[in-house]
Amino acid sequence: FPPGILQGDPRYSNKYFKMSGGNGARGPWNQGMSKGLNEEWDFIDNTEEHVKKTNGLIDEEIKGTKRTIETAKSLGEQLSAERSKEIKKAINQKENSWGPH
Repeated sequence: FPPGILQGDPRYSNKYFKMSGGNGARGPWNQGMSKGLNEEWDFIDNTEEHVKKTNGLIDEEIKGTKRTIETAKSLGEQLSAERSKEIKKAINQKENSWGPH
């Protein structure tokens, strides 16, 4: 994922890895639709097998979301520009020795 992107990578944002040896409790935190991103949780029951199969998650496919790497990057760039504008507006540049004069 390109550096400087503010959005979570859609390959990983909805993954839930069962890390315990037990049955693995299911609830709204790891099944159904996630809050915020509204993505379907991808419950990974056998973490070790999944990590091996996906080459350490490098070859992870996007599923359970409509987002793509391109849309996440685009939204991240938009948010970055908005935040930069807000910060520049809030800072009185003349009073900061580290900023442009």
